This record gives sequence, structure tokens and C-alpha cells, in this order.
Amino acid sequence: ARRAERMLLNMVTPDSLARLRAELAAAAAAAGKPTPQVAVWLSCAVDPAPEAIQQLLRAMVGYLAAPGYAEMFIEAGFSDLVRLARSRPHPGELLAAMPDELVAAVGLVGTEAAIARRLEQYRAAGADEICLVPATAGDPAGARTLAAMARYLAGG
Repeated sequence: ARRAERMLLNMVTPDSLARLRAELAAAAAAAGKPTPQVAVWLSCAVDPAPEAIQQLLRAMVGYLAAPGYAEMFIEAGFSDLVRLARSRPHPGELLAAMPDELVAAVGLVGTEAAIARRLEQYRAAGADEICLVPATAGDPAGARTLAAMARYLAGG
């Protein structure tokens, strides 16, 4: 907060975002500076096919034991999975243990209506900017997901 004009968070739950935003605001206030903007980088898949869920889960394997991410996954209720990841299993074993719900915990996954509700949770938690990373498995170039998000942004 003393040096930055923006904080970027990747794969974060709304609850973790709210906590981190509050910590950032407190640090900025202590430094006599305005609170930096907060951007979140979120995987996104509208009505995902099973292969899209697998694509997103595969992308998360390396994060489960990583400092900062592991604690956030624990806060989100995935402590058993983090414990497994910290035991250094084969990546395939870890992937097989990852529930589909994990991707929705730290991203925008589901129906258009569910994603719209989730976007509002991120906004309420303090996201100033939301960057979408569309899943492309089963949705070439993320076209369906990006079209749905364009409709949402257009208000319809």
C-alpha cells in the first residue's frame, strides 16, 4: 500500500478478497495514502462442459500448496486438499482428488445467472476491476463465455 497503485489478485474467493481489501486499506491509511485499486483475475466458464472444468482444475494443481494460495483455499473449506497438495503427491493424484466445486470457489463458473450473482459478490467484496480468463475447452476461444459476459455488461 505504501508503494503500489493497484493490487492484483488471482484465483481468490470473495471472502478472501474482502479480507485482503481491508488489510490493504488499513496499510494505506497507516502510510497516509489512498487505498490502491484492487483488480481480480478470475477464470470464467458459462455452462461449462466437463472438459472445461477439467481444464480449470488442471490449471489450479500448482497453486494448492503455494504460499498465500494455500491459506486462501483453506479459508474456502479445502483444507484436506491443501494437506494432500503439501504432501507432494503426483500431480495426477492431486488432480483426481480435486472436486469440481473448487473452480467455482475461486472463479466464475456456472449459468449466466449464477455468474452474474457471483460477479456482484466480488464487487461487494471490493473488486474495482474484474479480469476474465475464459475456459476454452468445449468453448473454442471462450466465445460462448465472452458473449454471455458481454450481455451481462450490456445490462441484459
